[in-house]
Amino acid sequence: MSVVSSGIALAAAEAGVSHLSDYHLLGDLGRTAGIQGAWYAHRLKLIAELYHRPIMLSATREPGSRRKALSAADLTVAEIAPQLHLGEDAARRLLSRALTLTSRLPATLALLADGQLDEDRANAMEDLVGKMAAWAYESVLEDDGSPRLAEHAATALAGMVESRVLKRAPSQRTDLLRNSTRTAIARIAPAYAATLNRHATAGRNVFVTHRKQDEQMGFLGAHLSIVEAKACFAALDTRARALRHLGDLRTLDQLRADALVEAILNPSPIAQATTATRARTGSATSRDVARGVSAHVQVTVSLETLIGLRDDPGHLTGYGALTAEVARAVAFTPGSTWRRLITDPLSGTLLDYGRTRYKAPGALADHVIARDVTCSHPGCTRPAENCDLDHLLPFPLGATCECNLRPRCRRHHRLKHETPWKVTTSSDPDDPDGTLISTSPTGHTYRTHRPTFTEPTAAEPKPPATQPSPSTPPGPAGLQASDRSGADSE
Repeated sequence: MSVVSSGIALAAAEAGVSHLSDYHLLGDLGRTAGIQGAWYAHRLKLIAELYHRPIMLSATREPGSRRKALSAADLTVAEIAPQLHLGEDAARRLLSRALTLTSRLPATLALLADGQLDEDRANAMEDLVGKMAAWAYESVLEDDGSPRLAEHAATALAGMVESRVLKRAPSQRTDLLRNSTRTAIARIAPAYAATLNRHATAGRNVFVTHRKQDEQMGFLGAHLSIVEAKACFAALDTRARALRHLGDLRTLDQLRADALVEAILNPSPIAQATTATRARTGSATSRDVARGVSAHVQVTVSLETLIGLRDDPGHLTGYGALTAEVARAVAFTPGSTWRRLITDPLSGTLLDYGRTRYKAPGALADHVIARDVTCSHPGCTRPAENCDLDHLLPFPLGATCECNLRPRCRRHHRLKHETPWKVTTSSDPDDPDGTLISTSPTGHTYRTHRPTFTEPTAAEPKPPATQPSPSTPPGPAGLQASDRSGADSE
């Protein structure tokens, strides 16, 4: 049976798309992901049902053989691999996804079947939550010995994660869903998150592959802790940008690559001291400046976690959740700088950003960058520190205040001002404070929420918004600061 004749509503597509309005053209494009998701859910259900059919248990062991009889999984893979034109490894992975989603992640499967999730996001849930559930199953089985109790524990733990992350999942990109899922797992199963991190850290390595051999190029990679990896890249990026600022004509990619090679092959223990001396005498070169530049990564952790009263996960800017153990290790690393962050207990969003110096423009910029983390355009993940600070309400109609400033990368800054894209703050009381609504030229709207740094207090009712409007400077009637503080370690 062909795809066209299989019952999918493709009559409109067969008739062509040129008659569709701009709005309906983009809307139909979005619905194709839902159609694919629904059919992927159907495929998973079929595979899981096949696995449970009695015929998949029909293998017998040869008389006298010491080998185990082929399992239901073996027989199922042997059936679906040729039917779906897959290799056996891919077919086995698909079977694993089908069994996990149909048995342990029913809420995720329901959204997939309803067309609210696509294949990538469902697979992300299966990958992250499925592994956690498998760990829970093995842990309980080892302690108690009851498969039924172990399966109940695994399913219950997976359901707790689903209940935290699936509300926003239909409107999230896959990488953002992964971030929120990792955060939920770190809160719900900190022992699993810590175990996963320790095992991954033990497997750190450096490797080289010979990609693009015809161009005489190779790929050098390092499997490191995420904090170290981000710090290494930040150092290379900072040096590259310093050289570009001084007029170096190489691209940022070329500069980062060259900085890596120089740092490994030509290390100099006195480079920074030499750079400082030359800077004082005015003889520093662009290469000296690049060596002397420091870089930072931002890790946010609650004060309670920092002092060991709680084990809530930390947050690494540009990545997502860190276990409490890793966040504390970063905070207490020699040379780390702590800054006070005050968050709203109801939403978990940042209210205040502390500094040792309170020079108004710098402090305001630091606050907005720390609060919003990335570009505020829907789907953009460019770090806020590399963005412009855009006035939602153009200056001078709008004030230069935290409520009227959002990070926006140069491309999306121009998009806002040079095209019909419109950006407003949401007035919907169900939206978190600071939610932006972006309306595209075709009329479609997208919501952008601020990141949360602490666990929101869901039990308390949300108070009326008292944040000043973008057209007026902030005054003393702003939101009350929470008693919950955080440490931002660089």
